[in-house]
Amino acid sequence: QPAAPFIDRMGEEMRRRLYMFADPGGEQLCLRPDLTIPTALAYLANGDQGRKQYAYEGMAFRYQSRGAGKPEEFIQAGIEIIGGTDPVADDAQVLRDMIQALNAMGVQEMQIRLNHFAMLPLFLEGLGLTQRAAARLERAYHQSADFAGFVNQMAQEKARLAEVETSPVNPNGPVLAGRSPADIQARLDRLRADAESGLSAAQAEAVTRFMALSGPPTDVLDAMAELAPAARPNPFADYWATLTQAAGLANKNVTLNMAGGRKMAYYTGLSFEIIVPALGPQAVIAAGGRYDDLLRALGASRDINAVGAALAL
Repeated sequence: QPAAPFIDRMGEEMRRRLYMFADPGGEQLCLRPDLTIPTALAYLANGDQGRKQYAYEGMAFRYQSRGAGKPEEFIQAGIEIIGGTDPVADDAQVLRDMIQALNAMGVQEMQIRLNHFAMLPLFLEGLGLTQRAAARLERAYHQSADFAGFVNQMAQEKARLAEVETSPVNPNGPVLAGRSPADIQARLDRLRADAESGLSAAQAEAVTRFMALSGPPTDVLDAMAELAPAARPNPFADYWATLTQAAGLANKNVTLNMAGGRKMAYYTGLSFEIIVPALGPQAVIAAGGRYDDLLRALGASRDINAVGAALAL
């Protein structure tokens, strides 16, 4: 596959697991780490077609650290719904179909871990963060392998700001390490703007506690409201109740986990993992989520609703 879509959209965790190389013409390629992006490209190859359902099976390749106990190439089977007009119903269908597929293969004991990536922005808004601070945190949430460390860094930036005095760079000064005085001043201005939009100690603690939330959806929403009373999580109470009923989750082992599912940085809404603890290192047997802005990034003229999931055979 062309490597660029995977590099641009899959996030740090998955990028470092790509097998990449250049062909004799110099184009950067990779072995496909999953089949969602190829399926989205196949949809776009025929133009915007409205709602389409896809099913696929094929080999996928992901680097694993030595001794991880996970295969570096494996057969992936999956489904995607692209172009739907009822996101909640499509979310429920994909999750329900994945559970039924696993049941049909004899898997009865499983844990279902949910997340929704619109909950973090809502929470950050409720904390009263600046737009710049919220954007930095959302970007790190999807792309950084050490989100806790990034939160701590933002708190330190805010604390150090009062201790540091900076003078304007002399515009007639020398070029240093290839940077003009204007370049140096612009960088200092960006760093100061980042520091000014950092986190207070209380805000950093609230974000850290939010990331640790895990449990039944109603309990997590209650805890979220306590941490940020202005967050107004009511729309998600309706969403999780509807999803639970439509996907048949009422009697399943389900948790809402705010730190879960971040390996695929292109997810925009629902994210889920289905876990079979008896499988040890390969316990995450299936995963999926919603990726409403991926197709625009791949060349569509607008955002197109899309959700899918895959399981490792």
